[in-house]
Amino acid sequence: FILDPEEFEQSIDFANGTFALKIIPNQVTVKVFCLKIAKMEKVYEELDEVKAANEKLRVDYRSKTVLLENLKKVQSKQLVEIQEARSVIEKQGFEFDEKTREISELKRTNEDLQRCLKEKDSLLKRVNDANDKLRANGEDKHREFEEEKRKLMSALDEASEKNIDMEQKNNVYRAEIEGLKGLLAAAEKKKTEVERTAKALKEMRGRD
Repeated sequence: FILDPEEFEQSIDFANGTFALKIIPNQVTVKVFCLKIAKMEKVYEELDEVKAANEKLRVDYRSKTVLLENLKKVQSKQLVEIQEARSVIEKQGFEFDEKTREISELKRTNEDLQRCLKEKDSLLKRVNDANDKLRANGEDKHREFEEEKRKLMSALDEASEKNIDMEQKNNVYRAEIEGLKGLLAAAEKKKTEVERTAKALKEMRGRD
């Protein structure tokens, strides 16, 4: 607007931001009032912007708080899973050790049976040799040795059956051990994955 010297005692000093006016009720007064209103509207706009920014910060804060709580729950759950995995691994380790001891005992038993079979074979050979020699001495002696031979063969068959049974048990235990090894490897893998996830969540929590 244009200042009229007749309407003011002193003009407006815009450079210093001061007003030293002797206002006469006229059109200029209305314009100055409008100018003040415009400045106030600008202040209100800035205030609204600050309020909006503040509200956004509050929303972000609430969201991050909820996220943090969820992360805490996930971490607690994963810690429980880790503890359960450790318990399973320890239990499987005990079972593995027990099966290993059983297999060692079975191996010793099998070795004893093998030694017994060798002794029986040796004895059978001696009996056969003796039988060949005694055939010439009569049927009675021959029948006696045939009976002894039958008993020895029966004992040999029984020992053979025991040996086969022990071999089958050994195969079963080997299969069980392989299964336990697989379960142990799977549990170790799960434990590693859970620990890696927990570490990642912890790092995310630290960054937040």
